[in-house]
Amino acid sequence: MKDKVNKNIHSATSSHISTIGMTTNSSGYTRSNKIVVVGPCEAEVIGIIALLQHDGFQVCQGKGVKLDAGDLLIVTLSTVPLLGWWRHLEYLHILKRKGKYQMLAIIPTDLKEIMLRQSICPIIEGGRNTGPTT
Repeated sequence: MKDKVNKNIHSATSSHISTIGMTTNSSGYTRSNKIVVVGPCEAEVIGIIALLQHDGFQVCQGKGVKLDAGDLLIVTLSTVPLLGWWRHLEYLHILKRKGKYQMLAIIPTDLKEIMLRQSICPIIEGGRNTGPTT
């Protein structure tokens, strides 16, 4: 099941990056835009970075990285507990207001409808959250 979820995230993330115009070149790097990945779960952040680097994208972890217009911020939230998820919604709103960069959120499947109503940014369903609810 986890392999299927990882393949879905990998496919969806790569296709979203392609639709916003970031492509790989012969040296494996995107054009001048940065792809930055942030999130509360380091394993999820590292996993997304590894998947995108495997496809030839230049990606970095978002600690202290300045984002410019046209850059992509990927927020990984699919592993956070469902209880109290409103805090993460507020976090997404704050990130959206901070800059003119593009944003993509990876979220638990259970929260798809809430996120669609919020229309903060494009979303990718990261699978069912089976972790603790507190």
